[in-house]
Amino acid sequence: MFKKLRRKVLVLNLTVTTGVLLIAFSAVYLATMGMINADNLERLDRVASSFQLRPPPLPLPGDMEYDETTTILTADYVPSFVLVIDERRTITGVDSVLGLTPAEYREAAEIALDGATTGGLVLSGRTWVYKVDPFMVARISGGRIIHETVPGYSQIVFLDVTDSAKTLRSMLTTLLLVGIAMLVIIYCISYYLAKRSIEPVAQAWDKQRQFVADASHELRTPLTIMTTNYSVLVANRDETVESQSEWLENMKVGMDRMSRLTTSLLSLARLESGAPLGEKQSFDFGVTVSRIISSMEVSAQAKALTIVVDLEPELVIDGYEDLTSQVFAALYDNAIKYVNDAGTIEVAVTRTKKLVSCAVRNTGPGIAEADLPQIFDRFYRADNARMGGDSSYGLGLAIAQTIAGELGGKITAQSSENDLTEFVFTFETA
Repeated sequence: MFKKLRRKVLVLNLTVTTGVLLIAFSAVYLATMGMINADNLERLDRVASSFQLRPPPLPLPGDMEYDETTTILTADYVPSFVLVIDERRTITGVDSVLGLTPAEYREAAEIALDGATTGGLVLSGRTWVYKVDPFMVARISGGRIIHETVPGYSQIVFLDVTDSAKTLRSMLTTLLLVGIAMLVIIYCISYYLAKRSIEPVAQAWDKQRQFVADASHELRTPLTIMTTNYSVLVANRDETVESQSEWLENMKVGMDRMSRLTTSLLSLARLESGAPLGEKQSFDFGVTVSRIISSMEVSAQAKALTIVVDLEPELVIDGYEDLTSQVFAALYDNAIKYVNDAGTIEVAVTRTKKLVSCAVRNTGPGIAEADLPQIFDRFYRADNARMGGDSSYGLGLAIAQTIAGELGGKITAQSSENDLTEFVFTFETA
């Protein structure tokens, strides 16, 4: 499923990128072509205007096809020539320094006369543009230049645009090569980014499936307990309630387990839904820590633990007392569960400027290095047990980490096997 999704993202990205590149490169190419064509037409008009200032062609001698005059070359000269055509489509004059053959001039004239009034052609291996106009001459009368049309004659101006055509072809080739290279690079980048972007979704999906499987597993246990004991009650329905108290008590244990589990799941769902955290209030975090430690004193005495507490005095902060105390309670309860008998738990709370750090350390078997990255996952327990004597579900640390994130803090863990395990809850205060 995710491979197909990654492929769709990749195809979509490449399609959009190709479209953008195509539009951008086409705009550049068309704009450049428009400027070059406009420049060529301007040069074509300059050649025509220059020719109009020259005297009309001489009458043709008896054995010559046309009269060829000489153009004066200037610094901005571009190869060009002008043909004068009469109404019989006969060339009567040529203005050129190119030395083309009469056949080539006739070929150029025929193509121009058979086409539109402006256009292009290939002659002698070079590219030309042309323009057909009425043949006009200029004379001076009364100090003014007067342009007059010569009836029955046309002039065709040809301009060599081979270099411009080469420039456009070179530009088109460059754009194509650059476009292909960019598409290859973009494909590699898109493939990498698509893979990276899909990975969190795939991981979230896997975690969601694992969560559903784990929740189903945890719920099945209390349900099995209640169902089994209910069947026993039904089978002995004639017995008194007092005689059935053992089965009823077992059902109560199953219901309590289910209640704790659903409460924990609802807490996770509420926190992750972005529900309001409530209003901030000032409280002494040291007092809160001491109260939680006192409330769990019975559990600590049952394992003959040594509790060492180091609290910074008057640690008044502005925050969310209920959520902050819930995080510490989860860390302290976790330490009591996994400390070795007659072991030691150390609690240290300090503040540096606006940063509060609460460390909970305990002796014991510790956590394997391979398990450390997963201890904050839902339902995860390093021993992979589901029904331990501590009746835990592997949700305490997950909830604590989620709350810490909502408070703008974090929980870090480090452990050495058969030595110390330490959880540090760090958060900022106003």
